Amino acid sequence: MASQITTSLSFRSTTAPPQHRSLGEIPSLLPDVPINSAFLSLFILGAIAHYALFHYNLRRSRKFLFSAAISAFCITRIIATILRMAWAGSRDHISLAIAAEIFIYAGSAILIITNLFWTVRFVRAQHPIFGWSKSFSFWLPLWLVICSIALLCLMVSIPAEAYLLDPHAQKAARQLQLFGATLFAVSALLPIPMLTISTVAKTHPSLKDQPSDHFGQSTLSHKLIIILTTSILLSIGAVFRAATILINPPSPSTSTPWYLTRAPFYLFAFSLDFILATLFLLLRVDKHFLIPNAAHGPMSYGVAFLFPPPPP
Repeated sequence: MASQITTSLSFRSTTAPPQHRSLGEIPSLLPDVPINSAFLSLFILGAIAHYALFHYNLRRSRKFLFSAAISAFCITRIIATILRMAWAGSRDHISLAIAAEIFIYAGSAILIITNLFWTVRFVRAQHPIFGWSKSFSFWLPLWLVICSIALLCLMVSIPAEAYLLDPHAQKAARQLQLFGATLFAVSALLPIPMLTISTVAKTHPSLKDQPSDHFGQSTLSHKLIIILTTSILLSIGAVFRAATILINPPSPSTSTPWYLTRAPFYLFAFSLDFILATLFLLLRVDKHFLIPNAAHGPMSYGVAFLFPPPPP
């Protein structure tokens, strides 16, 4: 009995080949190293640019922490690309594969949560009284706690699925991974119904004439387009990752299914990520979503001109 328990709880070596198919396949020197080198250079530029923008605003007493968060997101992608290149040079080193996968999920969580904060700011600007009510203000901190639990589940399940030999442990790890990936997919999609309900509610006769708390340089319509575009792009990547986990894993003896190959990985992961990071920079999201540092309560967003108004 003791030997059976020991066997069921045994671990694979850190240099053993992965026993499950990972998204993007096992990288090789060609073509993965050149591809990851290109993305590495792009994300380095993105990290520097967003952090420079954060300090630019900070020197002018504009605390837009999301620029620092986007820079941190780019850093997670820098680490992920380096790990994939290292993995390409040591294809049986499972710990490199695990670390790369964890950083991919952690980075995506940063942008998803950032977009949720922008959604809350939009609702509070469109409906100042309801947006600052306790019933609405309570959900975001609670959702952030749930997201933290989901991220922890992903960070635990990925190495557990790779190392544990017991089939029951493998199944439990996969269920945890599915829970985490599904919750982040829901989080990426969540701003879409929230913004839709908020905008439709504003057309009601009893709410239409109530003042909105305009802030930043653009109109609420422009902010709506930015958040919806971000939500769609984030949802494409998050839903794809969740779907690859939901589908039963293929047998190691079969060929790699298309959704686990390199092309979908680089398209739905790094390419979408770089598009978002570049979009945030080109659109200067700080000008759209910056609020006064001490803003709290109804009509507190637009109490100061943080940026000059756009030309007519």
